[in-house]
Amino acid sequence: MSLPSSILFYGPAYSGKMTAALELARTLTCETDEALWNCNCRSCKNHRLMEHPYTLLTGGRYFYEEISASADLLMEKDDLVSRYMFVRNVRKLLKRFDTVLWEGDTAKLKKCQSQLASVTEKIDLFLPGEELPEEKKKHKLMDSLLSDCQKLSIAVPGSTPINQIRKISTWAHRAGEKKVVILENADHMQEGARNALL
Repeated sequence: MSLPSSILFYGPAYSGKMTAALELARTLTCETDEALWNCNCRSCKNHRLMEHPYTLLTGGRYFYEEISASADLLMEKDDLVSRYMFVRNVRKLLKRFDTVLWEGDTAKLKKCQSQLASVTEKIDLFLPGEELPEEKKKHKLMDSLLSDCQKLSIAVPGSTPINQIRKISTWAHRAGEKKVVILENADHMQEGARNALL
């Protein structure tokens, strides 16, 4: 299969553009020829849990609304779908704090460090296959996680800044594994960031 080096997904809000982009990223980096959703290769497993080290996400998003809605679903019905949805939505937010994007900006990241550490630790408790605590503790854990996610959501730049575009470009051109960059809401980027991307 041959694809252009960049693809634009366009459509109304909530039409599944990010889902399509993430699934394409998983398919492109799959270590088998089939790239089925339940593929057991290392790359597909990492993509399903939003842990793939060579996939970067940047740009603003309705993070808290999406995380909160998937949390409600999980609290109402604990199954594989709700687990994946919740974990993936939280990790879409965490991906915005990847060290590649913030290299050299440790002062800015320092303000979010406690929330990042807390969310990173707590989200693992909701992974598919993990046993959730009893109801009262589960609600307390979820409330704490949602509070931290709300604070982190505010810290994400509304559009991808020029310094992150430059870091992404440097990272993407390094030799090694296949890399995927998803720039969400690219149409909101400032002119300098758009020019740097070109």
